[in-house]
Amino acid sequence: MRRFFQYFFQGLLYTVPIAVTIWVLVWAVRATDSIFKWLGEDTIFDFPGRGILIILILITLVGYFAPKLVTPRFSSWWQNLLKRIPLVNLIYSSVKDIMDAFVGKQKRFGTPVLVCMDKDNIQHRLGFITSEDLSKVGVKDGKIAIYFPISYGMFGELIIVPADRVEKLDASSADVMKFVVSGGVVKMDDKE
Repeated sequence: MRRFFQYFFQGLLYTVPIAVTIWVLVWAVRATDSIFKWLGEDTIFDFPGRGILIILILITLVGYFAPKLVTPRFSSWWQNLLKRIPLVNLIYSSVKDIMDAFVGKQKRFGTPVLVCMDKDNIQHRLGFITSEDLSKVGVKDGKIAIYFPISYGMFGELIIVPADRVEKLDASSADVMKFVVSGGVVKMDDKE
């Protein structure tokens, strides 16, 4: 009986990640396909995954044409307009800053660090330096901003710590983020 359970749990380790991945992909394809039902079901556009394909093409076209068509003057006017609308300004600027942090030209999660959290040098946390100058928010005395992702989620917390309690890591940001978000259970690839 013990051997049966051993094989069963070993089977779970193989099948659950694959099943969940397939389920999420099927759900995403169905959800995006249902958005584009107006294309018709008896046309050349009736195939599984058409919604994802159309969304990818549209986003890529916007990425290609926007820098060519949107002038800096129009962009400045648009952002000034959004800054005047209280709730819209908060949402737009927050989302824009987060997108810039992950995929913009100046990625803000580029410096993974190990932070000592106690005086006895026992507890440490993995995080990312997001800002080394906090004078605009009234914080001084050599403190920096560290973002700590929370395992199994896309949330995190920002903690202000003294710079001398932070150790920069010799690791890629993607590997550290995978490690933290998975709760430390993801296997890291060897860098050979």
